[in-house]
Amino acid sequence: MVRPLRSYLQRTVSMGAVYATVADVKTLGRPLTAEEEEKTPQLLEIASALLRFEAKKRGYDLDAMIAADEDKGLIAKILTVNSVVRAAVSPPYHREVRAHWGTR
Repeated sequence: MVRPLRSYLQRTVSMGAVYATVADVKTLGRPLTAEEEEKTPQLLEIASALLRFEAKKRGYDLDAMIAADEDKGLIAKILTVNSVVRAAVSPPYHREVRAHWGTR
């Protein structure tokens, strides 16, 4: 289900920076199952895009902020890792509800 979305997104928008790696999720988050590890790169892209989106809504360029301040890059990394870990442990129906804009 994630792959068709990723394929669609790659055809329609340019992807920005990804703020964490699969290794970061394993080190800072928790061990991953084989299935979770397969999905993690896409979740990292989505979590990074959501951070950029929220910054943009508030009038900030997150990538420029990170380039200017290494600490902001570390914060973006841990927020991305936490988002991916949370998505990995949530039941599928819960993820679907949270995926809608403006739902928390």
